[in-house]
Amino acid sequence: VFVWTFLAVTRSGAVDAPFAVALTLMAMYLAGLRFGASSNPARSFGPVAVSGGGQLLVYVWAPLVGALVAWGLYRLFPVEQNPKG
Repeated sequence: VFVWTFLAVTRSGAVDAPFAVALTLMAMYLAGLRFGASSNPARSFGPVAVSGGGQLLVYVWAPLVGALVAWGLYRLFPVEQNPKG
């Protein structure tokens, strides 16, 4: 969701792009807070790797799969560029 939002608002040249990115980041944080999720997989990888938790593969594969899905959705539903820019 975050990658798709970032791609969509920066490509469209919207003036309120920083607001859209910040709002998406806040929504991700609030949705994942209950589950102990982090929006930075690199930050979460260290403690999980040291503790030997079973969530190690989630922090390795989920960002890669999520980025590929976001890229695919962005290619399927392209955002038009701002005619002013």
